[in-house]
Amino acid sequence: MKLRQEVSKEIEMVDSSDWAVSQTVGLGSLFVGFLKVGLFTIGGGYAMLPVAERVLTQEHRYFSMDDVLEAYTIAQTMPGVIAANTAAVLGYRKKGFSGALFSVLGVVFPSIVIISIIAAFYDRIKDINMLNKAFSGIRIGVIALLCRSAYRMATSTLNNWRFLPVFFLAFVLIFFRLMPSSYIVFFSALLGITVVVVLHFFQRYREGSVGTVEEDDDVDRS
Repeated sequence: MKLRQEVSKEIEMVDSSDWAVSQTVGLGSLFVGFLKVGLFTIGGGYAMLPVAERVLTQEHRYFSMDDVLEAYTIAQTMPGVIAANTAAVLGYRKKGFSGALFSVLGVVFPSIVIISIIAAFYDRIKDINMLNKAFSGIRIGVIALLCRSAYRMATSTLNNWRFLPVFFLAFVLIFFRLMPSSYIVFFSALLGITVVVVLHFFQRYREGSVGTVEEDDDVDRS
């Protein structure tokens, strides 16, 4: 118990600004940050989230996790590579067009270099059994990263039970391939807006009904 109190005091003594998102980020910093994301993202855009969380939100604190998730969601509705689209949205938020350009260049540069090297030596390495087994192990690791990303997104976004039907509907459509993912994101946004608007008007209606009842009680008492 005493140890727990001491730990709590230590946490309270930490300045909250140490955990805040950095408001001033240079173009070079954006390029280097997204360069790290592109270098360690293996398995496509879906594997980007855990790397972006570690590099952009924890290590450098350029963005909050909510910023990354929002940009990632927007990127899925746009044509092109998810990682590049996400970098463009995040970079634009910090430094406008220049920030988007440097962020995209940073996230795609490692892929261009690595793919160019592999293409140059592909005929020599394609039949190496050890290399093929290494890629199989990497794919398994990517699955673990995707599961962690899914868990993080679920805990940060599914905090309101009213949006659970939207989640289950989108999951069924994606799992059984009944609709393209871009359409699912679009219709999920419409459903989310509809739920918020309906709940807002319902709350206003309840507040108006309560106010009317209170006025009638005051009239009866007088």
